[in-house]
Amino acid sequence: MGGDGGNGRAGGTEEHSGDRGGDGADEGGDEDHEHWRAATVGLAKLALIRGEPRRAVDMLGECGTTDPAVIELRGKARAALGDLDGAREQLQLAAGLWQQRGDGLRAQESRAAGEAVRRALLQRARAQGRSAGRLVVLH
Repeated sequence: MGGDGGNGRAGGTEEHSGDRGGDGADEGGDEDHEHWRAATVGLAKLALIRGEPRRAVDMLGECGTTDPAVIELRGKARAALGDLDGAREQLQLAAGLWQQRGDGLRAQESRAAGEAVRRALLQRARAQGRSAGRLVVLH
């Protein structure tokens, strides 16, 4: 039985945990980890597209918390699950990290996704009969 848990799909990460960490003696370890992470992110994107946001979140759980692409995708998946507060937090974090890396376009994309989540939060609050706070700016 291979690393796919016998189901023919990647993502059986429990069996692979030793392949990603190692003791650092293997010079290819970092490169292998990067390939594993990129493949996992790709599979998580596919899961989200296929309407499996829980699977996407689960897959991204092992990808760390410093890569803005991972954080942004996790935020989008959480939004699809209905965890709007968590999604907004993740998308704001991703936007800040993209900005720190000098990628204003990706930062703006994360902000736009975060804005869509904010609007969904407002709609949910209105549907539940709660008043949403408003900011008034006087010029």
